Amino acid sequence: MKIRKARISDSEEILSILNSTPELLGVAGHSYTKELVDATIKNSERNIFLIAEEKNEMIGFLMAELWKEKKYSFFMDLFVKKEFREKGVASKLEEEYEKTCKRLELRSIIGLVLVDNKKMQKWVEKRGYMRGNKMYYYEKRV
Repeated sequence: MKIRKARISDSEEILSILNSTPELLGVAGHSYTKELVDATIKNSERNIFLIAEEKNEMIGFLMAELWKEKKYSFFMDLFVKKEFREKGVASKLEEEYEKTCKRLELRSIIGLVLVDNKKMQKWVEKRGYMRGNKMYYYEKRV
């Protein structure tokens, strides 16, 4: 397995995955856009976008925002194809992400997990993330 930075040529496949994975869609009817995916990939000063691949096939990815001036990163999305789950792919992505955050001298990583995504909650808690207070996610389109 190889972990690498995302490329613009990955964006169509990433977009398809993001918009077809219920665990990644927090608001009913919300969908990711190609502009968001492309901007996240292009702006490596503000974002981390890692790809896990095996035999040149994308098997997973991790997206995060960098808030360097505030010394933290916001962990946005983590995805692994079903046939590659339980094989350490997510852990490898998270390890590389954490190394990058340490290298950038960030103090913390924060993120959100859907209340009904018990598997992801267990996964992040196993890696030392502490659960905060329950909140509701609100969004307003402008």
